Amino acid sequence: LEEQRGDMPPPAFSFHGPGPVLPQVSCHITWTTARTHEIIRGGFDRSPLFTGVIQGVGARYCPSIEDKVARFPQRQPHQTFRQPEGLDRAGVSANRISTSLPLDAQLAMLRSVPGLDRVRPAPPGPATDCVCCYSVP
Repeated sequence: LEEQRGDMPPPAFSFHGPGPVLPQVSCHITWTTARTHEIIRGGFDRSPLFTGVIQGVGARYCPSIEDKVARFPQRQPHQTFRQPEGLDRAGVSANRISTSLPLDAQLAMLRSVPGLDRVRPAPPGPATDCVCCYSVP
């Protein structure tokens, strides 16, 4: 995976007081594949976003990976980030790949992305089955 280091020096969120005091941790970039898109398209009929179970758009809309694959089929691959969940946790968040696909399709989709072939899901959050956090052994 392509390493993405933080800015040096890390920018402060405020002009008042000190800047970041914690160590900076790298993120990593990877990309979806044709197989990833095939798995996603195969799950459209089980995606609440595509079957009408989920409707509406929140205040800040970030398209799901299903939306990206359906609306922009000519754009392959799609970028995704691996972002550490913290300094003392093994979990990693998958960013830019939010989905409403069922768990089995999510795992197949994630495991088809280079560098994510051995992911294990973290317990899903409340009111969602989204695999947003996972660990790589």
